Formats: sequence, structure tokens, C-alpha cells
Amino acid sequence: MTEHHIEIVEGDPRDYRALAHLHYREDRPATLCRVLTARHRDQTVGVLVVSRPTLNARWRNLLWPGQYAGADKLANAARLNADLRCISRVIVDPRARGLGVGTSLVRAYLNAPLTRRTEAVAAMGAACGIFRAAEMREVLLPPSPRDRTLRLALRRAGIAPWELLDPPRIADRARTIEHALRRWANDARATRARALAPLHELIERAARAVASPSAPRAYGHDSDHPARKD
Repeated sequence: MTEHHIEIVEGDPRDYRALAHLHYREDRPATLCRVLTARHRDQTVGVLVVSRPTLNARWRNLLWPGQYAGADKLANAARLNADLRCISRVIVDPRARGLGVGTSLVRAYLNAPLTRRTEAVAAMGAACGIFRAAEMREVLLPPSPRDRTLRLALRRAGIAPWELLDPPRIADRARTIEHALRRWANDARATRARALAPLHELIERAARAVASPSAPRAYGHDSDHPARKD
């Protein structure tokens, strides 16, 4: 791609839908509060999606200790929805990668966020540093309960997590972990719709979660001057 001038503009859900197939997660965000679009020569080359936060997140107390963990759950939810939005997707067209599009999108949003706090989660945070480059603070996440359960099932079956990346290698043992894989898929909204998918598809999805040697990351940012627009 030549003439690397990238313009960041307000987008809409159509921009997200145009690039959604490029994201590693098949499910769509539950809410879309704002979309920023990166444009190059009148073409959409990247999008950032902002959503309302999930009420229960294992990373939140690491980012903001004690801020949303009171005994009154209704009060916690009200404060959370008033305070925080989540960068739920950053997608860059492969033809525009390496040009700083992702970081530019994140910085543009943080310059005028909807709320005083912003969070993001990245399964591939160690390899993709856009949130760090945009000066969001980073915390490492411990494995989720469902990932720990799946890792235990793999160990009992004599399968190393990395072997999920090479399905033919475990072809003769795959059926021994089918129940664990379907339970793993059913234990989260993001994968629940795939719980009855063919076994090879479940192996591929699970590999993304448990085969990486690096831990997923969560990111937080505080702003003194949010510009609410949702």
C-alpha cells in the first residue's frame, strides 16, 4: 500500500461488518456504542468498536482494585456503566498492517473517550502491542476457570496444549477429550454457539485459548476529560 496517509473518522456498524470476518473471534460484540474507522484513499482499512462493559470480568479488579466489587451488585453495575466502556474490537485490513493503523485507532478513541475509564482485553497482547503503544496500562491475566479445566483434561489425556495446533498429531486421541472440549465451549457466551460444532472446529477454537505460551492481557486507561456521545 502506497501513500500511507491514514485518516481516522467516525464510523458506523457497516464499517465493522465489512471487516468483521478478519477478526479471530466469530461472535459479534453484544453492544456497539461507537465505531471509529481508519480510511486510506476512501477505503476502510481498519475499525475500532466500543461496547458497554461486561458486568463480571476477571480482569477488572486487577485494573481498578475494589472500585466495582462492593456488596451492592446493583450499585456496582450502575457505577460500572457510568464509568467505563470497552474497546471490544480492533480490526486492521491485512494490506494495511505495519502502518500503525491499530495504534492510531486506539489513540484516537482515548483522546475523546465516551467515559472516564476504558478497558480492553487481548488474547494475543504479547504479540500485538497496540494498546501498550497507545499508553494503556497492562496486566497479565491468570487462566480462566474453564481454560484451567480444559488444560487438566488435556493433561489427563496425555495431550500437551500446543498439540491442539496440529490436529493430525492427536487424531487418535481427539475423541478422548471431546466431552471436555464441548463443555469448554459451552461455558462462555463467546463460544457457546459452537458447542455442538464438529470436533475439528472445537479443537481449532480451543487451541487459540490454551495453546499460546503467553498469558492474555487486559488494558486500562483513565481520562480526566471524557466526551460522552453514546
